[in-house]
Amino acid sequence: MASPDRRPPPQKQQSLDPKQYAVRIVVYGSRFYTNKQEFHDEVMNYIEQFEGQNILFISGAAHTGADDYILRWCKHHRYPCLPVPAQWDDPSKPKGYNPAAGFIRNETMAAL
Repeated sequence: MASPDRRPPPQKQQSLDPKQYAVRIVVYGSRFYTNKQEFHDEVMNYIEQFEGQNILFISGAAHTGADDYILRWCKHHRYPCLPVPAQWDDPSKPKGYNPAAGFIRNETMAAL
């Protein structure tokens, strides 16, 4: 396990425009994921892999798990993170709910 005081280097670029980044990392995962130290270590591994390059993180914007962790991590460490929430509400669908919203969101994140 890596040191808990392992810190990312500062990043000046803070735009949320994906076109401004050569490195874009999509973060998603189980809503039940809870290992914050492991998560931090994995994010640090990616940052070190792309040393010196500006990075934009992209999150599925769920309220728990990896999606939430990356939003919080980026806020704490001052890295940009573009939230891409699923659009579950859809008045044109039965009961106003779009069951395909998660898949559509994932395709959007992958395209970014």
